[in-house]
Amino acid sequence: MLAVGVQALLLTDAGYGGGAVSPAQRWWTLLLWNPWFLLGGLLSGLAAGAAHRSLLAAGRRDCAEVGP
Repeated sequence: MLAVGVQALLLTDAGYGGGAVSPAQRWWTLLLWNPWFLLGGLLSGLAAGAAHRSLLAAGRRDCAEVGP
C-alpha cells in the first residue's frame, strides 16, 4: 500500500525532490519497473503459501521441525 502512495505522489508531482525526477522517468517507473516488482512480490507470496501448505500436509506445524 505504501508503494501505491509513493507512486501517486510521484505521478502527481507533489513537489518532493525539487524536480529531480522528470515526468518521463516517473512514467518509465510506473509502466516498466513497477509491474515486475508487483509480479515478484505476488510470486514470492504464492511460493511461501505453497511451502506452508506443503508443511501442513506433511503434518508439520512450523519450519523449526524441518531438519537436515
